[in-house]
Amino acid sequence: MDRGGYTSPSIAQKTTLGELIQRYMVEVLPSMRGAPEDSIRLKAICRRPICKYSITALTPAKFADYRDQRLKEVAPGTVIRELAYFSSIINHGRMASFRLAPNQTSAGKSSGVGSRSPSTCASSS
Repeated sequence: MDRGGYTSPSIAQKTTLGELIQRYMVEVLPSMRGAPEDSIRLKAICRRPICKYSITALTPAKFADYRDQRLKEVAPGTVIRELAYFSSIINHGRMASFRLAPNQTSAGKSSGVGSRSPSTCASSS
């Protein structure tokens, strides 16, 4: 819809996050500098339960549950990276061909994972 075209919402309802990740791996990942490492990470993410949900079924609560579960398993930096992947992948899907709701991963940005104190974020001007 961003480009003026119309994509049936039924396509987004039938497409899972895992399928969208696979598409991202084919269309975007090869042009990226860290493609081999990112490919390994994304294949691992595809095995997670969240990837079985359709794009339209994803909610901020589902991403929060994913985040909370992953924080029990891995370091906060890993979780931040995975959430950033989700954001990029969903935005790519929105721009490429799906008429999707706003990016649900944005709602969880103030989760406190990896928060920095204001002094470390200040510019050195």
